[in-house]
Amino acid sequence: MQMFVITRYEEGGPKESSNAMRLVCRTETNEIVAIWGSDENTHNIGVVLDAGLPCEIECEAREPSGWARDHGHNYWVPEHAPLRVISPAKTWPDDPLPPAIGSDAAGD
Repeated sequence: MQMFVITRYEEGGPKESSNAMRLVCRTETNEIVAIWGSDENTHNIGVVLDAGLPCEIECEAREPSGWARDHGHNYWVPEHAPLRVISPAKTWPDDPLPPAIGSDAAGD
């Protein structure tokens, strides 16, 4: 299993490609990871999209060959490969929001 921190989606998000779906991602180390799915199975793509950016994933990936390497892909995550989110994007601050303007912080 390999770990990647996904920092952005390439190609504007998921794309269809010859009876397949792909989500091409850039990592914090500037590598390109393509996560593959199909019309029947977009589970891994959905998991990554639901996690938000940036997110850390652990998955079974392999090095592609041929045209994929020529186009800068460093890793492929096959459709049925195990993939899980280790750390989703933070959507809320650690500290609670300050009181709204005009509210009485003391509760009076």
